[in-house]
Amino acid sequence: MRMHRFAEANGLVYEMASPAPNYPGAIFDQGRSRRESDHFRTADGRFLDFGNYRYVTGSGKNSTTHHWGFLALHLDRALPHMLLDSRANNGMFGASNLPTSFRRDQVLSLEGDFDRSFTLYCPREYERDALYVFTPDLMAFLIDEAAPYDVEIVDRWLFVYAARPFPLADAHTYQRLLRIVDTVGRKTLSQTDRYRDERVGDFALNVVARPGRRLRAGVPLATVIIGVIVAALWGFSFFGGLLGG
Repeated sequence: MRMHRFAEANGLVYEMASPAPNYPGAIFDQGRSRRESDHFRTADGRFLDFGNYRYVTGSGKNSTTHHWGFLALHLDRALPHMLLDSRANNGMFGASNLPTSFRRDQVLSLEGDFDRSFTLYCPREYERDALYVFTPDLMAFLIDEAAPYDVEIVDRWLFVYAARPFPLADAHTYQRLLRIVDTVGRKTLSQTDRYRDERVGDFALNVVARPGRRLRAGVPLATVIIGVIVAALWGFSFFGGLLGG
């Protein structure tokens, strides 16, 4: 009842459970048994959806259910695929918590303290486009309001990801999410309302050229670390055997 009242007070619709949404973000094409839960969406006007999401990977005793908090805001203009990997929620050795890894040659360093909060990925040769979007005032909003979260821009969507589900009926959490929409979302919309991919040329088409539509996937840091450890152990065992012999 509290969730429904909150929704009504803010012009939203509350849904306790829904089938998996057809979103293009990094967490939405993983695993199986995908579901939204305890989420709010707009009934009219600009589309906004925020709440919790889950999916399952593995099978049998090795299956794992992954839980996320998310926010999805529909944008007016198609934009290159860009991702802000928050440093605040990374794991051991700075490994990203996101289920998808991207090639490090797509990392773009920005000015000031921004790199202390986020690692920005953008497609190669789209660096100028990223700078067009991530102006100093938008970067300030991101640091102030969204630093604990990962942020992704893909196609005509802005996504915000939390590493754990949003707590049910926590007013402070929902106030913060709505504040992100009002600051980060509003500024992203105004900053990109005249964006066009110069490789396409025609503003009316509202599309991004193929090289900018998706970041190139990379090898997860955890996989690299495990590989290094296995190689080191193998080398120690091999050379230790030779020396012992």
